[in-house]
Amino acid sequence: MDREPKVLEEEAYAFLYQEKFDETFGLFRKAGDIYKNKGSHKQAAICLAAAGSSWSVKCGEKTFYNSAMCYEQASKEAERAGDYEYAALLYKYAAANSVFRADT
Repeated sequence: MDREPKVLEEEAYAFLYQEKFDETFGLFRKAGDIYKNKGSHKQAAICLAAAGSSWSVKCGEKTFYNSAMCYEQASKEAERAGDYEYAALLYKYAAANSVFRADT
């Protein structure tokens, strides 16, 4: 049985404090997907953005595919939640990560 997304978020934050970025990325990504499937778009956006951010930190700002993908998904969820300002910011992060990825 799937765990509750809130529990996954809490575990992700614990791994983040330990600088275990692979685990952090996976848990935030899973929580974001669960929130998305439940229609909790604001929480999905937050978790997917956190996943993208943690992946960028893990990779030393060099490998951006996962980051860009998560930021793009997060921006779509923010749009669905009606938070267009946050969505715009996340789309910018997705674009920036895509540009950097092309340079590597």
